Amino acid sequence: MSKIIDIKFAFYVSGNATRLIKIIEQYPAILERTFLVVNDEAPNLKLGKLLLGEKIEYHEFQYKEKDLKGQSKNIYLSELLLKKFKEKNIDYSFCFGGKILCGQLLTVYKNKIINFHPAVLPMFPGVKSIDQALNANTFLLGNTAHFIDEGVDTGPVIMQSVI
Repeated sequence: MSKIIDIKFAFYVSGNATRLIKIIEQYPAILERTFLVVNDEAPNLKLGKLLLGEKIEYHEFQYKEKDLKGQSKNIYLSELLLKKFKEKNIDYSFCFGGKILCGQLLTVYKNKIINFHPAVLPMFPGVKSIDQALNANTFLLGNTAHFIDEGVDTGPVIMQSVI
C-alpha cells in the first residue's frame, strides 16, 4: 500500500509575480499544496484575485510602508518567512523574489528553499544576470534551480537548462 505524502508549499515573490501567475494559470493543481504566498515590493491585484477563494494565506507588503532600507529589508523578510513557515508547517518554498534571504531561516529551512535564477550558475550570480551574460558575450544562456544558502546564488544546484 502506498502512502500519500502531504507536502506543503509556500512561495516568496516580488512585484508583479509573473512567474508564479503563469505557474498557477498553467498548473492550477499547485494551489492544492500551496498554503502561503508572500509578495513584496508592489500590490498585485491579479495574484490576489487568483488566490481569492483558495485556502492560501496571502501577505502583500511594501518596504516603504515599513520604513525599511538596505539589509533591514532582507532581515525583515527572512524573519517574516520563518515565522509564517513555522505557523503553516511549510515543507518547501519556491523563491521568485528579489531580496536576499538570511538568518535563522536558512538554518531551519536548509535545502528546503528553492530559488530560480535566470543564468547558468556559477556564472553571473546576483541581479541583472541576463545583462551580465550578454555583456560578457557568453555563448551560454539559461536558468538554474538551486537551494538557497548563505551566499548569493551559491547553493547546491538542483537542475539547469542551457540555450
